[in-house]
Amino acid sequence: MNDDKAKIDIIEYLSRSDTWYLGGGTALLWAPTHPQWLDHLGFWDGAHYSSYEFQPIFTTTLLDEKERVLVPKFVSRKWNPAFLTQTYHVAGKIELTETKALLPNDSLISELTLKNNATIPRIIHFVMWTGQPVVLSEAEISVPDGICDGRRLSFRKGLRTEGPDDYAVTCCMGMNRDILSTCLAQSQNVPNLPRWEYTPFYEKFRDGHLPHENGADHVKPGELLYMALHTSVKLNPHARKSLVCAANIAATAQESWARLAETLRAKEPLRQSIRSWRTFFERVPYFACSDKHIQKYYWYRWYALKLRTVSKDGASPSCQWAPIHMRETRWMDTPDVAHESFLSLQQSQTGDGNYPDTLFPHTTPSHDAPPAPWARSVLAVHAIHPNTDFLKKAYDSLVKYAAYCNQALDGEESGLYDVQSHFTIGRGYLSRRTEAPSDNKEGNENDSGRRLKGVDSTVTMYCTKKALSLLARTLGRVGEAEDWEDAADCIKRAVLDRMWDPSDEMFYDVDARTLERTKVKTVTCFYPYMTDIVDERHDRGFKRHALNPEEFWTPYPVASLSRDDPAFHPEARWRGKRNHRPWNGRVWPIANCHVAEALVNAGNRADPSLISKAVELMTKFIHMRFSKDDVRFPHSYEHYNPMTGQPSLYRGLDAVQDSWMVDLMMKYVAGVLPQGNGQLVIDPLPFEIQWLRVDRVPFRGHVVGVEIEGEEVRLYVDGVLKTSGQRGEKIELDV
Repeated sequence: MNDDKAKIDIIEYLSRSDTWYLGGGTALLWAPTHPQWLDHLGFWDGAHYSSYEFQPIFTTTLLDEKERVLVPKFVSRKWNPAFLTQTYHVAGKIELTETKALLPNDSLISELTLKNNATIPRIIHFVMWTGQPVVLSEAEISVPDGICDGRRLSFRKGLRTEGPDDYAVTCCMGMNRDILSTCLAQSQNVPNLPRWEYTPFYEKFRDGHLPHENGADHVKPGELLYMALHTSVKLNPHARKSLVCAANIAATAQESWARLAETLRAKEPLRQSIRSWRTFFERVPYFACSDKHIQKYYWYRWYALKLRTVSKDGASPSCQWAPIHMRETRWMDTPDVAHESFLSLQQSQTGDGNYPDTLFPHTTPSHDAPPAPWARSVLAVHAIHPNTDFLKKAYDSLVKYAAYCNQALDGEESGLYDVQSHFTIGRGYLSRRTEAPSDNKEGNENDSGRRLKGVDSTVTMYCTKKALSLLARTLGRVGEAEDWEDAADCIKRAVLDRMWDPSDEMFYDVDARTLERTKVKTVTCFYPYMTDIVDERHDRGFKRHALNPEEFWTPYPVASLSRDDPAFHPEARWRGKRNHRPWNGRVWPIANCHVAEALVNAGNRADPSLISKAVELMTKFIHMRFSKDDVRFPHSYEHYNPMTGQPSLYRGLDAVQDSWMVDLMMKYVAGVLPQGNGQLVIDPLPFEIQWLRVDRVPFRGHVVGVEIEGEEVRLYVDGVLKTSGQRGEKIELDV
């Protein structure tokens, strides 16, 4: 076998030196966006528990025989999905390696390995410590039992998020060696940094130990509580020794104690992370091809999906992400994760039928989520993993959701649906939402107050009702299916009557008060081309605008606002200053996915030349998401410069999930197209690849594989070659 086609060790394949994110726990994620202390031992930059920031966690200080601080000098870093390894030089000819990992039980571990390259023995003291601000709230820090069983300490911490309430969790910390001394000390507020000299322990560590003090009895708001565990090791000449420092965060002290004890008992806790990641990668379709950017991004995307999940079943906590999450995870060996992504939010559905924007672990979630393509995602999952019970639950829930959207977003029964506040839906600074400058004398950056009927929200509801019709028909509810089809037709007529501008050949948002078109050309205006709303009357407009380099087809397509709009700016600037999430020209991955689907749909329906543009878009889109186009360094930032392809590094948010990259690659690169009627179609688009191999693809209880060699396409089912054909010719099979 050609070496390029040999099986890939995914963990090693994704290894690199320029990142640090660790995931794979149940609720915990360590992915500091702008780390200040990355080169230090431990996890001082903090983590997130569910949607809550937890900062700091702990660091470790090394002292020598004379109780002098040994400052590790950072040398190098190597990361892979399972762990992060950092090497250091320490004075006195000591080599130090720290391996950090986040275990499936939400334990963060720091495994420290020291090697003594000197000719004399050394005594090294390890002090694992933290400094926690004390706040006055129901979740006030406390240390209920101090040190337990000689190895661990715990504290309770109140967390805050954008949600409505605080939330309290317990953090337990310990080492896998006998603890020689401990100390808890109060302090008035000082800069809370991982600096030994700033802690009370700097003056308390004497005669080789800390004083066994518990100074947590009378902590006051605004103060700091320092907590430390101490042990030591003797390093003979040329000897090597290791120890593990670990912290576990859980909702209750009992859970945290038990999980930390489990971690510290493990002979090699790091292997738990490796096994967890290997198991995950073995649950998804294997994918390899001659285009190294496509191949690398496929596996990087699966890493990002696991990294950002924060439930025991692997579901997404975000309403905006979850339909995308379902599209991606439907390709896994079982539908459990995709189902849970829907059911976890369904369980929080309000009485009026809306879904939450974000799930919080302890309180009523927010309910300002925009229309999302839930129903289409449910159908997409069902096409691969048919499950009538899930379909019934989803259908009943989606019926309530559609009713909510009708009432809340189209109370006037126009057939068009409101766009909610662009800040609510994460689409900041949209010229579609602001009045003309003359009507907005103060340059207000918030919504103008103008209520819009949006092309995107309306198309989403059209797709929802079309999907509900198919769901109802699948469940044998023929009368309901016809009603949903009629409701979808009403939306279609309204879109064509009110949103389509025949002279401009463009769909536009509509002012809800006047029902006049806004004439603002945004990328969302192309969303009808994903559907059967359009016909040959609209095809020229799609090419005229979407493929125009002076409007949307920028060097790195597709811009979120037309270049000829006065508000367009490629550098994330809005009214003179750079903003966090502007939609006035930046390339947004979610919009690119919609446009890619629109190009494929329009190409299959009317104009085959659009298929090549879809391939061009997806190819440029993938290459844009590599640092300097270097195949070693894939990324997934929130938005990108349409002229240069530069990402929003200033935001610090990598591995963002707002696009369905796996789904695009499986459908259009590998050509695997599951049909709702049980048929499987293989029809890869003309990407410039010489060979491709995909296997472990689930389909209705079978395992499918696809191979491309030159122009030949071969389809395998359950390991047996079923049929073959030529690229450009569809292979259709009833499995």
